Amino acid sequence: MSAIFADDRASENYAKAVFERLYSNKAIRVACARLLADSIVMAHRVSPSCWTITLFSKQIRLNVGPVEVVVLNPDHIFLPIADSDNKHLDKGKYHDFVTESKVYYRSVKINQRICRIPPESIEKFYPLIHENHSKLIQLAAKTRSITSWKYSFSPGVILYLNTLLKKTLPVPAYFSDQVDSEELNVLQEIEQFQDSYQTLQETTREAVIQSRIGQGQFRTSLIEYWKGCSVTGCQQIELLRASHIKPWRDSSNTERLDVYNGLLLLPNLDACFDSGLISFDDKGNILISSRLDKSTLLQLGIDSNLKLSRVDPRHRVYLRYHREKRFRP
Repeated sequence: MSAIFADDRASENYAKAVFERLYSNKAIRVACARLLADSIVMAHRVSPSCWTITLFSKQIRLNVGPVEVVVLNPDHIFLPIADSDNKHLDKGKYHDFVTESKVYYRSVKINQRICRIPPESIEKFYPLIHENHSKLIQLAAKTRSITSWKYSFSPGVILYLNTLLKKTLPVPAYFSDQVDSEELNVLQEIEQFQDSYQTLQETTREAVIQSRIGQGQFRTSLIEYWKGCSVTGCQQIELLRASHIKPWRDSSNTERLDVYNGLLLLPNLDACFDSGLISFDDKGNILISSRLDKSTLLQLGIDSNLKLSRVDPRHRVYLRYHREKRFRP
């Protein structure tokens, strides 16, 4: 089973396509997603760097320590479990899904069984072996502080699971060192809006995407327009952040590239503006949320005398949107 390209591993849309190829039935797909999510959470609680999830073109695999703890295939789901005295595993309709007890993964020194479950049976079968599966995951997580397969981590799977299950799953610590949760949300947001710019020319589409992460032509245009921080005038350009006034997710593609929909701000001002803790009136005067106390304002270097260095009439429609939709008085 060959791995896919890094760009595909990061893509929620690609992960969605693989899941749908594996399981066309939505109920089965959701049941498998819940199994995967549950296993990720159990591993992460023990050791935030012990696990990775890898997306292949025809398979999805979760590794914890040295163990493949979940492998989603089209014809069966592979699960190792800690052995137990559960009689229902030895009798009845699930008997053929479970191997005899033995040490399958020698690094996890307990008797184990291997389950190969038809996808259509996973929803009813998994609760029966949940405790056994959890025990094996916990032991596997303790055998290795950081996974050997971290470079195959596929964030697109996490993005897809978050969307499908309407929850927020953790990312492994070795990955969060490279991209924080906010950046992961940015990736998810870009994926979510892909349909809105599929018809754009490639150069325009790339500019739209780059504008979301404050890079490319959008940032360059803001630097040329403002020459420094839009409020303080600070000209240490590498410190400044390109920020949309009307949020990227709420903007049209034209608005996402509009220089008048952007401010160039120092990080403290950008964080407060993005959180709706400050805004600006039509003359550029700062508006400060009551949620910021005097001590915090002093620490941030924010006071009521700050204002935008310039306000064009074309800024005002965006500033009004921010005041009405984002600002928290």
